Amino acid sequence: MPLKKILVTGAAGCVGLQLTRILEKKGYALRLTDRPGSGLPVPTKNIEVVPADLTDPRQIPPLTRGISAVIHLAALVDISLTLDEIAPLNLTAVRNLYTAAARDGVRRFIFFSTGSLYAFKKGFVSEEDPANPLNDYGRSKLLGEDYLRSQNHRGPSVTIIRPALIFGPRGRVLLNMLAPIPALLSLFSRHAFRFAGGPVTNCVHSYDIANAAVFLMEHPQPHGEIFNVANDDPLDVGTMMNIILKEGGIRPVGPALPYPTRLMEWSHPVLSREASIGLLNSVIRRLWRRVKRKNGLKGELAPRVDPEMLDFFVHDMRFSNRKIKQLGFKLRYPDFASGWRETIRWMRREKWLP
Repeated sequence: MPLKKILVTGAAGCVGLQLTRILEKKGYALRLTDRPGSGLPVPTKNIEVVPADLTDPRQIPPLTRGISAVIHLAALVDISLTLDEIAPLNLTAVRNLYTAAARDGVRRFIFFSTGSLYAFKKGFVSEEDPANPLNDYGRSKLLGEDYLRSQNHRGPSVTIIRPALIFGPRGRVLLNMLAPIPALLSLFSRHAFRFAGGPVTNCVHSYDIANAAVFLMEHPQPHGEIFNVANDDPLDVGTMMNIILKEGGIRPVGPALPYPTRLMEWSHPVLSREASIGLLNSVIRRLWRRVKRKNGLKGELAPRVDPEMLDFFVHDMRFSNRKIKQLGFKLRYPDFASGWRETIRWMRREKWLP
């Protein structure tokens, strides 16, 4: 029996909007939900829009009625919060949504977890590597995974996605926070030193992670299977920053300086303290207001430093995408540069960046 109507939670986000377009193009009927006032798409003949607070268990049962598959994106992504603060959406809502889906005969349940569950290591991390979350956000996702995997034969078949760092149009967290760096630097100079080396990671464009969710929904796997989704080209921090600077109009100059790995490792505990991050973000906010006034920007980008982003400058995190690619999945943006270029074009077009 073909899948007919799909429920997408977190549909107003960076990945949710990409997912909506892909599913609509494929001809699925959709029910989209996100927080009230979050900017959900306009309803159409095939798109039903139902704003809901998933932390309220009374608002969940109507969402799964008449649904064939659930793609659950909604989550609170904030590593500064405690498990008690983050659990109502990241854990309790997952249990309630799955229970409602099982009651209503939903057949597939695609759960977005996080690649941050893995311990840092040299070389690639695969789905067989043990989970070792370093914060309560990661713990909440792992507890959600554990609950869903324990529900074998009790409801819809579960597939778990662990994405690398996500970037793309409308993204406002983590890797997208690097996009304003060239505009901030341009207040002082159009040139910057070139770096090489440093920790290595690979990322994923929001289109590719959304398309992976649809691919896995349409290609059923055994209950509880886990899939990393990441692009094909792990890059060192120096190379990635050179791409970001160049696409942002800053010219890297001079011979490549070795990335100060030891210095970053030594300073990481100090920089990641709440007081240090607060001071740095205060400076960034003031500078960004200058950039917005100077260039007439109106987008939703609000650059800041996140503790999890600092890990990216200190630790390797190379995700193996072999498992999903062996099923026949293909990336639109297999390399970081092409995906980043498209993202910056969108941000400029929408006046998020100068």
